[in-house]
Amino acid sequence: MAIDEQASFLAPAYLADFACNGPVCPDTCCTTSWAIELDQPTYARYQACTDDQLQPLFRQHLQRLPASPRTLAYGRIAAAGHSGDCPMLDASRLCRIQSRLGEAALSHTCFAYPRHHYQLNGVLHQVASLSCPETARLALASPDAMTFTELQRPLRPEVLHQPQAAQADAAQQAAQELHYLCLQLLAEPALALWQALAVCGVVCQCLQDLPAAHDPARLLALLDDIRTSLAATDGLLTDLAAVRPDYEGQARLLYLFTSMPRTQARAAAQPRFGTVVQRVQRVMGDSAEQYTRSYPALLAAWQMRLEDLELDYVLRNYLLNLMQVRTFPLDEGMAPAQAYASLVVAYLWVRGFCAALAAERGSVTLDDMVLVIQTLERTCEHDRSFLLAMAGGLQRSGLTRLEALLPLLP
Repeated sequence: MAIDEQASFLAPAYLADFACNGPVCPDTCCTTSWAIELDQPTYARYQACTDDQLQPLFRQHLQRLPASPRTLAYGRIAAAGHSGDCPMLDASRLCRIQSRLGEAALSHTCFAYPRHHYQLNGVLHQVASLSCPETARLALASPDAMTFTELQRPLRPEVLHQPQAAQADAAQQAAQELHYLCLQLLAEPALALWQALAVCGVVCQCLQDLPAAHDPARLLALLDDIRTSLAATDGLLTDLAAVRPDYEGQARLLYLFTSMPRTQARAAAQPRFGTVVQRVQRVMGDSAEQYTRSYPALLAAWQMRLEDLELDYVLRNYLLNLMQVRTFPLDEGMAPAQAYASLVVAYLWVRGFCAALAAERGSVTLDDMVLVIQTLERTCEHDRSFLLAMAGGLQRSGLTRLEALLPLLP
């Protein structure tokens, strides 16, 4: 069996320390509640396997999926009456496929998760979904966790996301510049996090206004204009200084997020996520009016404790990571405005939930913040349109233009 070739990836520093926790993971991905999909070559390899332990398991649990345009979803490992654990786990809760056939025998799904691989303008990137408890712990452990480093890692072209691969070189370069500018904005310590998010919103709004078949040079000129305006004494930051927080709007959206049927359905399906939602609801109440009354003081107390404990980097790290996972604002199948709305929802969700859990506990803890982020991200892994569904709440509330969204950020 061929060994996966090694390649050089640009990656956040925390990935250098990542190793699967396996048997002791508190929210394992080795479960049939996940879609354990198999690409066609892996499915065929497993069907032909003669290993005395694996052959009967493959015969029982391999399932062919209907024809799909997704090449990674040719078949799957199904429960077939098994417990919630993946049937390929042994008594020590370790993967029999990896232990008996080697890592190269893993399906593309199992090989990649929790990592995401993408390429922009020839540069390979690796980042990890924070739906994994261990990557969430590492990515949120320190301000330096999101510093870029270069890592040698196995590469499988089949799991490499290339959002601009079909474009000409100039378009690929412009897309890379766009993605990097957004990351630089979020990482800039001179900008408050809400200001960095606001400027990203300006970028996305300007992208929406560009013609569909614009010259890449126009995009590069736009990015230069954004940088110039940020540096000017009467530029973007002066405009943002006039923004006043809308605490009532923030509170009503938090109520909407927790009470939406989509949230309640996911809470019922995922006990760990459901426990977090219940904790928030116990603190905030069961009506929009109760949320509105308690939210401003609760948020102010959380923000003060966050700074005192030097944990104000956590939310910034999370959004930086999410931007890379989604190749923001180049998210496949999303207009820039949709990508931005999803990012704002993630920010408001995590901030509101963390503030509520801190009020319940009487203190801010990194563990609670990691829990909020990891459970939201796991929900998004199971339900890929979850954040977009929550963003629909923004639209129904009339919050579609950037001017309406800005007061939600401070």
